Amino acid sequence: MDPHLLRTFVAVLDHRSFSVAASALGYTQSAVSQHIAALEADLGTRLVERRPVAPTPAGTRLMEHAPALLLRLDAARTDISRLRHTRSTQLTLACSPAALTPAIAQAMSQLRAAAHSLDLEVHTLGREAVLAEVLTGRADIGHGLAALPLPLAATLGGPAVPVAEPRLVHRTPGRSRRQPLRNDAAVGRAHHLVTTAAVERGGGLYGPHQTDPRAAQDHRACRMTRMPITNRNNTTNTPMTAAIDDAPLISRVLADAFDDDPMMRWFFPDDAARPAGLVRYFSTLFTRQYGRHGVCERTEAAAAFWVPPEAMAKAVPDAETIEELQDILGDRAALFREAVEAAAEHAPQEPQWHLAVLGADPAAQGQGHGAALLRSGLAKADAAGMPVALESSKRTNLPFYEHFGFTVRQELQLPGGGPTLWAMRREPRPSGDA
Repeated sequence: MDPHLLRTFVAVLDHRSFSVAASALGYTQSAVSQHIAALEADLGTRLVERRPVAPTPAGTRLMEHAPALLLRLDAARTDISRLRHTRSTQLTLACSPAALTPAIAQAMSQLRAAAHSLDLEVHTLGREAVLAEVLTGRADIGHGLAALPLPLAATLGGPAVPVAEPRLVHRTPGRSRRQPLRNDAAVGRAHHLVTTAAVERGGGLYGPHQTDPRAAQDHRACRMTRMPITNRNNTTNTPMTAAIDDAPLISRVLADAFDDDPMMRWFFPDDAARPAGLVRYFSTLFTRQYGRHGVCERTEAAAAFWVPPEAMAKAVPDAETIEELQDILGDRAALFREAVEAAAEHAPQEPQWHLAVLGADPAAQGQGHGAALLRSGLAKADAAGMPVALESSKRTNLPFYEHFGFTVRQELQLPGGGPTLWAMRREPRPSGDA
């Protein structure tokens, strides 16, 4: 059973709408319909009634399994990622509001005072979301869990273990023996303090229907110890290979990143419609073009699409992709086609790496996401001894690229009154000099 199809199925039934699910996932409505049809063909039965949108008996049964299956896949992806990347100086607690008791707040405050190098972060969430936060790696400890969708041991797998009581779970970071955590002792002390506070009956563990006048005061004290409670602004900027499952995240990040880009504003002039249009646009580019034939990487708040020289002939939109882009762009499709043709006319013909897209969420500006992805791609090009080309339609981005060795080789005025496009190039460097 294809997990991409399963995610689409869940989204359609969650929203009770094909069009709303398409917008949420960054797909076209026709792609969502195709996903549902493919899943139904695979299982040999109808899963979704179309008018109105509702599950069939088979669809209802599948919905009993689907969220837990997808959560388990996300947990597996996180485990593999943790083998390569560790967060040695950060501890994140996911906690339902009622479970953030005076004892928890006091324990976190004590830890902050004892381990100044450790960044502490608290995510306050609904009880149903706490487990997912831990399983997907966005939190190290979860407290105040709701009833689990599967037996705890089966859902959590190896690295996640229950601690002291069913409503508290933590996930031990995976790591190589050759790369131990630098702050293992601090993280261990964090787990000890928090879990002790969570199960210590005399210390004030209050259930969902219990209150204590000290809770608000201690909650405020917790906020004062440099623990954002939280919109998750502190995100890891370690590059990782982007999978097709990442399409919703990537399309939303790039839509935010390019909202003020002159070319995207030219293609999508309606301010109200632009965000949704950009989500569909970047989702199509990723899932149908660069994700299939390019080198795509992401962080938690940025994405980059690269095309190595051996993939240049394949990384072009096919007829179906062109039709989908025309549907997204509407009456601006002709301008888009002219802009692509104008840029292609001036593109160098020798073998090179091409940076097709690079964008970071403005909310994560200054955290090094774009630079990390750029260095990663440049290192690959340098290792191959290849130059790198890119085009930028935003003048203020030129100094950023120049810092990494790019120079402007040509300035193009796009036809039809379009914005200026700066074609840039960087010569290969010895490995390690990116």
